[in-house]
Amino acid sequence: MLADVNLRADLLGLVRRLRVCGVSMLEGRIQFERLWIESALTDTSGNLCKAAVQLGLHRNTLSRKMKLLGIDARVFRVLRRKHVQSEKVTPYAVRVAGGAE
Repeated sequence: MLADVNLRADLLGLVRRLRVCGVSMLEGRIQFERLWIESALTDTSGNLCKAAVQLGLHRNTLSRKMKLLGIDARVFRVLRRKHVQSEKVTPYAVRVAGGAE
């Protein structure tokens, strides 16, 4: 219960700061949705099906929202590929170095 109270207080503080800065409710909602979706895509390395499950949305609904918000899932997939490639290089380099000793 305490976590819920803290979360509510944090959100209320954020909403107040946005209002003071003149951010409209529409713009605030758009930015909130964009960050929420990008966070799920980051966690799932751009996998739309897994991100949709995390967000509690149907995959088609997520795709439609991403299109409206200008979010490109390929960006998150490219980041995953670079990360996976760097992981593949390290074990190989260690094996080669270990075999040369």
